[in-house]
Amino acid sequence: RDLSADIYIKGLTPESAEHSNKDALVEAFSVYGAINQVMLRRDRDFAFISFAEASAVAKAVAASGAITINGEIVVVEARKPRKRREA
Repeated sequence: RDLSADIYIKGLTPESAEHSNKDALVEAFSVYGAINQVMLRRDRDFAFISFAEASAVAKAVAASGAITINGEIVVVEARKPRKRREA
C-alpha cells in the first residue's frame, strides 16, 4: 500500500489517547487536507491519518509541535513503511 499520503502522530499521553477520538483528530488535521481514514491506537500513544492528497502530509508535518490534541502537543511525521522483522 502506498503510504505517501499518510502521517504518523505520536506523543499522545495515555490519558489523552484514552480521551481522544477520531473526531478530535479529524478536527485538528482536516485543515491540512481531506482525510480518508483515521487509525487511533488507544492502547498506545499514536495514531495514523491517511489524507486524500499526498500534499497534505507536508503541511501537517510542517505544523508538527504546534498541533494539540486534548491539550497535548503532538509530533507529526510522514508515515514510513513498517520494517520487516527478520526470523
